[in-house]
Amino acid sequence: MLGMFNHVHEERKVLEERRITQTMVDKKIVRNESVRSKMSNRSVVSQKSSGFRLIDHAAHLHPHHTSQGQNDESSSVYSIYKQKIDSMFESDSSGGTHKSNSVQAKIEQMFSDVANDSGVSAQQMGVHAFSIDYLGSVPLQEKVTSLAGLQRPLKDLYFAYKKLARSKKASWGLSGRLEISPQGLRVQYQGPAGDLEQMNSFPTIAVWSAVKFVIQEGGSMLHGKDLSYAFMPLITDPDNMDKQALFRGLEEPEKKYIVNEQHSPLFAVVMRKIGVQRQLECHG
Repeated sequence: MLGMFNHVHEERKVLEERRITQTMVDKKIVRNESVRSKMSNRSVVSQKSSGFRLIDHAAHLHPHHTSQGQNDESSSVYSIYKQKIDSMFESDSSGGTHKSNSVQAKIEQMFSDVANDSGVSAQQMGVHAFSIDYLGSVPLQEKVTSLAGLQRPLKDLYFAYKKLARSKKASWGLSGRLEISPQGLRVQYQGPAGDLEQMNSFPTIAVWSAVKFVIQEGGSMLHGKDLSYAFMPLITDPDNMDKQALFRGLEEPEKKYIVNEQHSPLFAVVMRKIGVQRQLECHG
């Protein structure tokens, strides 16, 4: 009886050890699966959070007959347009060589990419029109390689616009219309000679940028404040631009046109003058 009891006891002990071992194995499997699941979830979150996120600081242009939601969507789209076109010009210029058809090809690809992202064909995108105040254009006397070279031309355009808006003596209006399409940029405006229109295909455009006029106070002066101005980019890489280098001094007679004024974003475009070779103009 004792031998049989010992034998049964040993069998029970072995079975109990097996049960405990299996329980530990099962718990380890469950724990590993839980850890693996958590790591997988973290990986998904990490992938989502590390993706590119566009922060839209583009100029708030006003399209015809659109709702506020459509305005926000359109503004975001054109922020993408601006960033992609800026990058293509930077990549072309950094290489030191000019590719005659690269700009047009890249812009066509850009419109195709945006169309695919929005779920419509490039043909369905059509023309996007905006109501604007057209400031005009000034010829560029020197080669411009950065936004710093556009500070004076933009100032001439902007201050003339502010002066005209304050005087309200012009017999023709400042309002105009900007159209963006795969064919290029079209500007319609009213000048002294009547209604005018200018169409520039993308290969004739050197660069465009959304900027805003800002004022900075410097050291004290004997008469009034020492002010400087700059047209700052609304979309930029903060690590790739010395913003302080953009500021220029402001003359005393010029202050009356800009102090205590509201300053809206400005869309600046450098384009080849129609019919004139090697002559660029700055439009605002």
